[in-house]
Amino acid sequence: MYIDKNMLVSAKKRKKILALHTFFITSNCDKITENEEQRAFLKMVIQNKSESSFTDKIQDLVADAKKNIQWKRQYMDLEREKLYAYDAGLEKGLEQGLEQGAKETSVENAKNLLKMNVLTHEQVATAIGLSIEEVEELAKEI
Repeated sequence: MYIDKNMLVSAKKRKKILALHTFFITSNCDKITENEEQRAFLKMVIQNKSESSFTDKIQDLVADAKKNIQWKRQYMDLEREKLYAYDAGLEKGLEQGLEQGAKETSVENAKNLLKMNVLTHEQVATAIGLSIEEVEELAKEI
């Protein structure tokens, strides 16, 4: 049996985030283990029915958890916090990428102006927004 759980979550004008959780459970995986509780648990997962007091207890706990409003709220709060952290990371990464791209563009523009040999280093620095030291380093590279 192959279980595939896709969850689309959207936030801040609906950026789409795909969280993929994949589990592989074969129909005979309960025969792999010698531990009776593990075997009973795997059978319960595969067949969705309890065959021991251990799995009865697990199913009771799951049923209680599904009914517990406080746990649901805590779970949703946790998921929301993870989503906010993910969004903050995306925004920070985007800002860093934009800054890096702008810096690279400035460097390329400064190199082009220096190659033209029309402006002084100070004029290039002023026009492009780089420091005079940065422009002088670029001039050495050319």
